[in-house]
Amino acid sequence: MSPSTKKLLALPFRPIASPSAVWMAAAVGAKGIQLLKAVLLPQGPGNHGGSIAWAVVDIACAYVATRFAMRARKRRDAVAYVAAGALASMLIGGGTRLMASGLMAPFRAAAQHYPIAAGLVAALMLGVVLTLLAIWEAILAFVLYPLVRSPSHENSDRALTAAALWVAIPHAAFGLLWLFGYGAHVPFWTKASDFVLLVGLPGALALLGACRIRRRREWLRLVDEGKVSGWRLVDSDTQAPVQLPIVAADGGPTERVLARIPDADEPFRSLELERVASVGGRPR
Repeated sequence: MSPSTKKLLALPFRPIASPSAVWMAAAVGAKGIQLLKAVLLPQGPGNHGGSIAWAVVDIACAYVATRFAMRARKRRDAVAYVAAGALASMLIGGGTRLMASGLMAPFRAAAQHYPIAAGLVAALMLGVVLTLLAIWEAILAFVLYPLVRSPSHENSDRALTAAALWVAIPHAAFGLLWLFGYGAHVPFWTKASDFVLLVGLPGALALLGACRIRRRREWLRLVDEGKVSGWRLVDSDTQAPVQLPIVAADGGPTERVLARIPDADEPFRSLELERVASVGGRPR
């Protein structure tokens, strides 16, 4: 088989990364960007060391929690691990940074005249932030855990789309707040870098994953209709290899096999179809 023919008959839309790799990248990636910004672009000598230390703690907690979540036997356990990791990160360093941030400036000013009331409001705000953070981290585990447990080419792209949106949505919300005047003390380069790295890039990856899912399904439909040369969808049988990669598991009762038709120009070609991947059926 010539190199051009091999390229033509290569299985299209192979996974960019496994669901587990996507999960870890989403859980740690945005926090890694914050660490890089804290190291390269300090906002002031007073909080430079604290920002780096908190970013390191945040990454460590996210990594450990995600590793435990991936190995959990049940989805609820995975969600609990990730939520606990987020709470641990905030309680270790994030709460201190929140109390020192610009968001708490009005409460610090009010504390001079109404210390008890301001303290209660600050504690309530901290509790709300901790709860929202734990819920948001848990959402990622809730969505990606079943995709990790049932790997397939389509689930890899589903994980990519979901994880990218999970990263982009909260940072896009902060961007909207900046448009309405919140965070005026934040330098422009910080806003611009956050938008490019934490909104634009994840948004592009989410669009890429969604397009790959759609194009793969369209390609399989054309193969099923016999409109793609060199490929065929056949019924599953006992002669097919046991560990075929799964292109898409739709949960249906019938499992079929994506097979490559032998090249007619190949001198010692086999008369049997070359079974490449599983399509349809219940996830393994």
